[in-house]
Parts: sequence; C-alpha cells; structure tokens
Amino acid sequence: MYALRLEKQDDPALTDTGTSVGRYRLLVCDELTHAQIGLAEFFCEAGDLWDWFSAHREALLEENPPEFLPEGISLAQRISKFYEDVDPDAAGIDALLDTLHAYRTRHGLRFALRGVDIPNIYLGRHNSMHEISCAEDPSWSYQVDLPQFLAKW
Repeated sequence: MYALRLEKQDDPALTDTGTSVGRYRLLVCDELTHAQIGLAEFFCEAGDLWDWFSAHREALLEENPPEFLPEGISLAQRISKFYEDVDPDAAGIDALLDTLHAYRTRHGLRFALRGVDIPNIYLGRHNSMHEISCAEDPSWSYQVDLPQFLAKW
C-alpha cells in the first residue's frame, strides 16, 4: 500500500504571494520502504484542487466504477479500453457515455484541474481497494490509502 501525497515545489521564479498558486508534485510513497515515486507535476491554484477533492470526497471513497466497463487491471485502463472499443452506433450508447462522463468528472484529475496539462489520472475504488492509475504510456497503478489522503481536505 502506498501513501498518496501532494507537495508544493519550491520555484524561485515565482514570487511568494501567500497564495496556494504554484507548482505541485503528485507522488506515492511506499509505506514500508518510504521510497517515493513521482506521478505528475503541474502548475495550479491549489484551492481549485482542494475544492474538487472536498466536493467529490464521498464518490472517491465509496463509488464503484460503472459495471459496463470492461475488466482491466486499473480504473484508467478500464476507462481507456471502453473508449477504444465503443461502437458509436450501438443502441443505448449515449446513456453509457453520459454515465461514464459523470463518473470521470468525479474521479479524473483532469476535471479537477481544467486547463492544466496533466496525464489522464483517475482516483477511486477498484476491486474493493482504493487506487490511483493512469493508462497513458507508460501506464501505472498503485493501491493507495485514499481515506488518509482525503482526510487532509
């Protein structure tokens, strides 16, 4: 199991204005060895991110992915595979796409950081555990202590 962390990076090019605007690093830390693995770095107003975590806390902790998603080893890969294989002319596809879009707004960091160039990272329940994952090359997935991380928000 990994601890999920968000750290503000020192950037001498930025003037410290006392705000939460800055460069952030998202990482996981092995709870046994304390080895750290960087997942993404981005520039943002952290207040927007905090608001998103607060607004979607319950969904991030409790909501299971939609049942129509194909099997996969991670949330991100299941979502990616669905979009790769979807038949746009299939009956009822609009309802499935709407359901998946709503799920992604609650679990995808791109929705938390609109306009920020970050990988397509998802957080949430998967196989009775909490994970953070990305299906972009290279893909990755980590089981994380999401309740501990969200307790800070």
